[in-house]
Amino acid sequence: MSAVSRACVRQLRASRCSRHISLAVPVVPRRRTFALSVSGPQPILDLTSSSHEPRNDIRETKLSTLLGALTTSEPNPDSVWGSYNDLLNVARPEDIPLELHQRVLRNCTLPTSKTRLLLAAQLAAQKRDNVPHAHETRLQAVIRNIRAAGHVPTAEDYHFVLEQFAAVGHHVGAVRVLKEMSEMGVERRAKSYGLCLQALNRRLSLPCWHEDRPKLVTEVSNICADILNEMWRLGVPFTSVNTDYALAILKETLDMDNLDRLLKSVYGVDLSYPDRPPLEFWDSGRDTQERLQNDLTSEQPGPKQFSVQALNTTLDVLGRLGNISKMVQVFEVLTTPLPTSVPSVPSSSFDDDDDDFGIRNPAVSSYPVPYVTPNTTTFRTLLRWLAKADHVILARHYLLYAYRLEREQDNALRRSLVHRNFTAEAPKVAVDRSMLLSVFSAANRNKSRSLELLRWVHYMIKKVIRTKEVDISWYSQVPRQNKSRLPRHIPLLEDHSASSEAALSGSATRSSPLSVLMGETGGRSANTASQSERSHTISSSSPQSRPFDLVLHLCILKREVQQISRLEKHAANVIGRDTQRVKERLGRRVWADKDIYLRDKKKRVRVDKDTWRNIVHFSENRSGPEEEDDARVVSDAKHARHAKHQPIWTPVSTGLRRDP
Repeated sequence: MSAVSRACVRQLRASRCSRHISLAVPVVPRRRTFALSVSGPQPILDLTSSSHEPRNDIRETKLSTLLGALTTSEPNPDSVWGSYNDLLNVARPEDIPLELHQRVLRNCTLPTSKTRLLLAAQLAAQKRDNVPHAHETRLQAVIRNIRAAGHVPTAEDYHFVLEQFAAVGHHVGAVRVLKEMSEMGVERRAKSYGLCLQALNRRLSLPCWHEDRPKLVTEVSNICADILNEMWRLGVPFTSVNTDYALAILKETLDMDNLDRLLKSVYGVDLSYPDRPPLEFWDSGRDTQERLQNDLTSEQPGPKQFSVQALNTTLDVLGRLGNISKMVQVFEVLTTPLPTSVPSVPSSSFDDDDDDFGIRNPAVSSYPVPYVTPNTTTFRTLLRWLAKADHVILARHYLLYAYRLEREQDNALRRSLVHRNFTAEAPKVAVDRSMLLSVFSAANRNKSRSLELLRWVHYMIKKVIRTKEVDISWYSQVPRQNKSRLPRHIPLLEDHSASSEAALSGSATRSSPLSVLMGETGGRSANTASQSERSHTISSSSPQSRPFDLVLHLCILKREVQQISRLEKHAANVIGRDTQRVKERLGRRVWADKDIYLRDKKKRVRVDKDTWRNIVHFSENRSGPEEEDDARVVSDAKHARHAKHQPIWTPVSTGLRRDP
């Protein structure tokens, strides 16, 4: 085809295209803006117009369809988004009211509660999409249309987007939204930073490929450090929600520098000197508020009351870093009430007045002394890291301390119930399987003195079982003894036989990874936003104690007895095996005519075979430890075929005896 022919074809195609476009789109001399009022429960549409043009009729139809999709009890996100796009095809973004854009923004995607449920279902089925948020493009398009219409999105609009990203752990999108708020001049509140921290925390809780985990932790750690530094620089107050999220992130990233600074600025706790206030709260005569406003403008206005969650996080971080001495110091200081006032140092006649190297006794501004009562999680964390560090003496000490606190709180609870005080506080410390298992594992690893400590742990396990069985018997009689004086919130055991299992299963469900991943649920009502806003603005107050629930307490006791009983059987088997190995090792020395150490004689002596059999309770049909080893190997192979393996040797008071 020649060049002239190709030029003619192009001209023909252009003429057809221009004629098609001119016929398909009617020329509208003037666009009409819709007036929409969404202040009431139902939107009111003003459609008064003197003209009856086809394009205006199409707009009115599309707008009515969108309003119908928005006014349903549970708007369908796909229907809302489809109607919104149909309206944009016949109208410009500036022709649509700002309130309508905002309503579309909040209804074009699923609520955060359903988003968490969908994410949990995808993770359970291992079919999660590569896209962090399924409707991220919708949210971007609505925000873009609001800006194209000449409006500035409000802080509530950005907060809704941040809530969606926080629900799925889209930390990159949350940081970009926070940056866009700064570029648009929107005020970044405590809730804005809290939602970003929530997104970071949620991302760390989601599964990740093990090779990509270090990179993710480094990225999250850097973002968290930038957010915290920006909050300190701008003077944004740390609420209880933001502090909890920040502590959870710092625990995973092991960022000790920011953790130390966060504890100083929020709680007034200096990890270097936990028994003294930080230097920021030392005052040499000026008023505290004046100093904080003039010299510490980048810091927080005052410390908040220390929480047990902050203590547990601090202990966990120090334990992971291997700083056992600092962990024990922090626990001892922050769980012991200190005097509120600093005692004055008496002047001494031996002091030289000429040698003045600063302030001898500076005045300390008044601040709440950091003190918190430890709970079960505190002792679990403490014993776990002590056992991993092989500090068996400290592990034994704190296990006894936890047992003593449990008994003190139980005695106080019993006195309250005897005096008809059914609004008593629930106990905070209970010795459970996790604490005993930590000490037991440390004793089992320490071969040099394993038998002595193992026997002590076995004794403590049996003691805890007996104590909890007595508690179950006593608390089971409480409804029968006070049946006529019981309040309504305490159900009777005979009338609620199945409530124990339900409460037990409910408590287990609340602590399951699936429930943690799903988070809190909530609807789209107007009260949800206000409640969420209050949660990010109210500072942490005094810790609220949980009321005592009799049925739940009995369920926890029964569950712990079952778990600890299984641990007791395992401990008995381990002690029996280790004791038998010691006897066989010493027996080989006796059969070789070598000396052994006897505790009753306090020296090493030679023992004949008959005396040794009586000491260790060997059976008469065995001739020596070598044959005992062969019989034990054959017996282990025989019993390995069965599902339930029974130990060959059973512990007795003075040793182990062969079963007939």
